[in-house]
Amino acid sequence: MAIDGEDESKPNGQDQPRKTLRRKRATLTLKQQQQLLNIRDLSGNECSNVNAMVGLLMEESGMSFTKLVEEIYRKLVKMSGNLTVAVVKNAGLFVGQRVTYGVPNVDADILEDETHSCLWCWETRDFKLTPKSVHGALKIRRTYRKKIHDRIAVVSKMITALQKQETDQNYESDLIKSSQKLGKVLTEADIRLLIDGLLQKKGPEIADKEAKQEETLLVKQLKKNKREKEKEKKRMDLELQKENRENEKEQKRLQEEAEKDERHREREESEIKRQLKRQQEEVEKEQRRKEKEEAELKRRTSTKSTTFDSSSKESKRIDKAITQLMDYALSSNDNITGDDIRKSHLSSGCHLGFSIRVNRKQHWSIRKKPKTGPFKELKLTAIRDPTHNDD
Repeated sequence: MAIDGEDESKPNGQDQPRKTLRRKRATLTLKQQQQLLNIRDLSGNECSNVNAMVGLLMEESGMSFTKLVEEIYRKLVKMSGNLTVAVVKNAGLFVGQRVTYGVPNVDADILEDETHSCLWCWETRDFKLTPKSVHGALKIRRTYRKKIHDRIAVVSKMITALQKQETDQNYESDLIKSSQKLGKVLTEADIRLLIDGLLQKKGPEIADKEAKQEETLLVKQLKKNKREKEKEKKRMDLELQKENRENEKEQKRLQEEAEKDERHREREESEIKRQLKRQQEEVEKEQRRKEKEEAELKRRTSTKSTTFDSSSKESKRIDKAITQLMDYALSSNDNITGDDIRKSHLSSGCHLGFSIRVNRKQHWSIRKKPKTGPFKELKLTAIRDPTHNDD
């Protein structure tokens, strides 16, 4: 809440955000003017000199030093005609200081810079130059501005850390430090709650010691509430982590069971394929064996047929040769008759039968050691000697 000497009838695009601030400052300006009009009536002449009046009028102003001096000079020259701009300027530099509560700018001119993000504010160096009735309110408002400044500084560092490249070696460490600092400072809602509590309890007449005590108590309460919230959040995080671990464990178990079933199914399929392959190999082996046997049988049959044909041809050739010899012998001997041939044939047959009876190892159309007898009883007649047949 400061005195703003700019003409409100000439706003521009850049000054648009400051309109609200000027409206807020107007109320305080009226109060300050009322205090200025009643300055000589204050007990003990607390604001009876130029320094006190300049300090009161410059308190919480955000204007540059040149504009502030001109504004204060226009207000005071009406009360004291012997004032000059130089006197007001010297008094302003002596009793006041310009403090930034926003984003710091090392290249800015402390007295003349009007950058909105810096949040410049003029403050009286010594509270003795201001009325005692406003000491408490000023202390509370300065506390409010300091808390805001701390918050802005930490947020600025966080933004700077986030704007760094992820490849930067200090990216993670700076981000962690900024996050920790951001968690320690009061939030905007907590700052408003702190200031509202101080203003409601004591108002503008709060004493210095009591103000500090109240501030300490409220800060402790806010920190306690913050710790409780963090504790509750931590508890919920632990529960969530526990639930996530249980879910992961259950998912892992289900996955292991699924993998186990899959392996079992693969083993069964592999076993079935192996059995089918073995059966197929056995069938092929049996088929090859049969083909081999058939080929061998064909070869043997062919060989036997060839041998039989050869032996038949040989027998026919021998028979033909014998027949030719017999024919030649018969044709060359005129003394042999048909009766002689017949008698010779019968004699050789009888001689062969006698040989078979004498020698049991020889046989002619007789079964050797039959398992069953062909007949229950077989009677054979005695064979007469061939010599008797001739007789």
